[in-house]
Amino acid sequence: MTFNPSSGNTIIADAYDANLGYHPSVPPLDIRLGLTTPSSSAASDDCATTKPRPTPAPLRWGILGCSKVAHDFAQALKFLSSISLPHAVAAVGSRSVQRASDFAALHGIPRAHGDYEGLCADPTVDVVYVATLHPHHRDHAEMALSNGKHVLVEKPMTMKVEDAQYLYDLSTRLNLFAGEGMWTRFFPAVEWTRCHLGEGDVEDSVALTSEDAVA
Repeated sequence: MTFNPSSGNTIIADAYDANLGYHPSVPPLDIRLGLTTPSSSAASDDCATTKPRPTPAPLRWGILGCSKVAHDFAQALKFLSSISLPHAVAAVGSRSVQRASDFAALHGIPRAHGDYEGLCADPTVDVVYVATLHPHHRDHAEMALSNGKHVLVEKPMTMKVEDAQYLYDLSTRLNLFAGEGMWTRFFPAVEWTRCHLGEGDVEDSVALTSEDAVA
């Protein structure tokens, strides 16, 4: 329990606030800072396509690991329900079935696995988000790929460049996606810059310097 001197109100923090920095009513940080809007495209309107697109089936995620960043990721997906590609978390896996079940109950996830192998073999999962400690990223990403799942690995992707190259080569051979969860790559400012560079609005660019600060 904390006291806010500016308002004089008492704020009651639940266990997830204290231990994970998570609360079901709190939007992800990039949305709170205005860096991303949950219902709009990141690119500017003049670069967006005008062709109508059919609504695809949801991309079904499996979350491997129940770390703080896994909570942040699951929460962020809830704010993407109105974009052109729907997302849904189909399953979560942990080394502890109790921890996986608690995570699933908190986020409304239908399936919980007490091991990582079960998650990667789950037929309801299209893509696995690896949220374990980074020394295990290669092994867990390889497990997902070997089970026919696309994979998004929390940064850093691996401990060594050779391991990252191995995952790239494996995913290419299996015709699967393997990527690193570098969120700044998808900031609206970055998307806008890439869009206009690709449209030829900026000619003969050789370098780009940018600064980002939050007061």
